[in-house]
Amino acid sequence: MILGGGFGFFHITKNIVPKGFSNLYVVLGIGFIFYLILNSPDNKNKRIFNSVIYALAREKETIKSIDRKNLIKEHNDEKLKSEIFENLSRKEKKKYKKEQKKKKIEKTTLDLIDILYFDNRDYLKHKKGYIEILEIIPQDLMNLNYENTLNLIQKNSYFYMSYQQDIKIISMNFPVNFEEQIQYFNTLLENENNEFKSKFLRLKVNELERLQETRYNKEFFMFLFSQNEVSIEEDVNQVLRILPGLTKKISREKKEKILFKLNNMNTKI
Repeated sequence: MILGGGFGFFHITKNIVPKGFSNLYVVLGIGFIFYLILNSPDNKNKRIFNSVIYALAREKETIKSIDRKNLIKEHNDEKLKSEIFENLSRKEKKKYKKEQKKKKIEKTTLDLIDILYFDNRDYLKHKKGYIEILEIIPQDLMNLNYENTLNLIQKNSYFYMSYQQDIKIISMNFPVNFEEQIQYFNTLLENENNEFKSKFLRLKVNELERLQETRYNKEFFMFLFSQNEVSIEEDVNQVLRILPGLTKKISREKKEKILFKLNNMNTKI
């Protein structure tokens, strides 16, 4: 009935348009009528012309559109969620599924850091294997004689030729620790009765405290990487055997400070 009535209306009124466009006017009009009788994507079991009527007849000041997809998010009852989802139109269902696929959980710091924990031997458990950190003992190259310098070069050359695993050498600035010296002078100060000597002891303590806040030592470390806990032990022993007196193990506390500094570059250890 709607198609027939629409065809009759546009056939009668085609004379109001220029003669060359009358047939196009009728075709477009029938196409528009055909579009109006299609199923509405926003109103279940209704036609598009029903949606147009609802849109024209609604009280715009009091009626607000409700996003039914948000109703699913607001409820925790799975049964109620499924009922709301079934009442969505095909377009809304498709859009809701697309949004759920795109939804991602934000990564936390634990997801971004590859270090997992320390094992019982204080090796670092990495997501892809194990890591050990050795300290490189600096050498005073300016004061070494020719034979010692040559020996040092040969040791390093042999190390790089014989050790095949991955390594990484880094340098870091650590604050100078004068706690033992400060404690020593404070003990002397407590037992000193001479005011003149006490004055210089206090000056010494203040000087050490100031140096401890401002002075840093540059230290060097070697990271060893391995895929399993057996090979990491062998790699550590090999490095210590090839470079005796040039590398040494460090405490777990020192390793924690290194990791903290690597992940917080602008902070003071």
